[in-house]
Amino acid sequence: VHDSLRLALIEQQRGARVVVAGAEADAEVAADSGMPNVLVPEGFLEWSPTSVLDVHARELARQLFVLNFAVFRKIDLRELLQLRWVKNGQKNAPGLQRMIDRFNTESRWAATEVLSESHASKRALVISRLLRVASISKELGNIGSAMAIYTAMQNSAVQRLQETWVNIGLDSWKHMNELESLFSMDDNYSSIRKHMLNREGPFVPFLAIFLQDLVFIAEGNPSIHADGRVNFQRYAMVAALIKQIRHYQHGYVPFKTVPSIQRYLDDLPTLPEDQLYSASLEKEPRGMTVRKKKPRRSSSFFGSMRSLRGQGSGDNDEVELREVRRRLHAHVGHEGDEVKRSVHEVFRGERSGSGGDGGEEEDKEHRGGGARGGRS
Repeated sequence: VHDSLRLALIEQQRGARVVVAGAEADAEVAADSGMPNVLVPEGFLEWSPTSVLDVHARELARQLFVLNFAVFRKIDLRELLQLRWVKNGQKNAPGLQRMIDRFNTESRWAATEVLSESHASKRALVISRLLRVASISKELGNIGSAMAIYTAMQNSAVQRLQETWVNIGLDSWKHMNELESLFSMDDNYSSIRKHMLNREGPFVPFLAIFLQDLVFIAEGNPSIHADGRVNFQRYAMVAALIKQIRHYQHGYVPFKTVPSIQRYLDDLPTLPEDQLYSASLEKEPRGMTVRKKKPRRSSSFFGSMRSLRGQGSGDNDEVELREVRRRLHAHVGHEGDEVKRSVHEVFRGERSGSGGDGGEEEDKEHRGGGARGGRS
């Protein structure tokens, strides 16, 4: 068993010396591996996004995978031994702590993005985009980000927004239901465990499950039996978990790095939990009347930009890319302009300050959404 642990550590150290990381290395691999084209409108490759709506959902999911796998891959497997992260994780398990912090940041960011919009229709559009990002992240193998976004949707500050949820399209509800089924806590997360079983890297797991299992193994299985014999079963279980994580760390993410999007993801705007709930109450006070809409069928969420409501949230990449282009052009005033705006400047007031009648008109330009009923 000790040999298995030692072998896992040796292989990880060998792999660390050949890690393909960074924009330059990604470009070299792209030439040989046929990486997909970047889904960024022409002329905006260097433009830093200020909102989840400024980025194509699939490209955002790709860049989340690039970032999260880089963090995940740097976890030293020895950090998983002896519950090092439980006490002073920053010192004893820095790589693992960065991964935990990353998950928490992404979850708060997703909730913050929703609550930064003044109008229910725009909040619904943000939720729809985030759910699509989560669905694609699951498809790509970034379960960590998918779970972080799903957790944000379950946050009480977001979940209580009934006026917002009735604007969600049918396809977005489908994404939500699929995530709810995948991340169900039933039978000790049996669905997500099956989904992650026997997966090869590159893969970003929902790491909390592994940490929970390691805690249970440590607390329920003594290192030494009462008669003085070594409890090899305990170490065998630990070795099996570490071996699975090691498999996830292999390989490289087959997507080009987009520095402008990476800058956005590296400095995500987030609000503390108490401020999230205060913002939620401000956007939709308790006791407000919820106007329910009748759902309509649509093959694409962005299939028509002529109506605010009544449409689904389809997965047509080209149509969505055109919508992102329209939004970015509206940001800069005309095609080709370069805009340098920090995420924090926008979040502090510029974006929320665009409410009122002008915000409603902009909504009608950019949004279609169906309804299936509210969430409480």
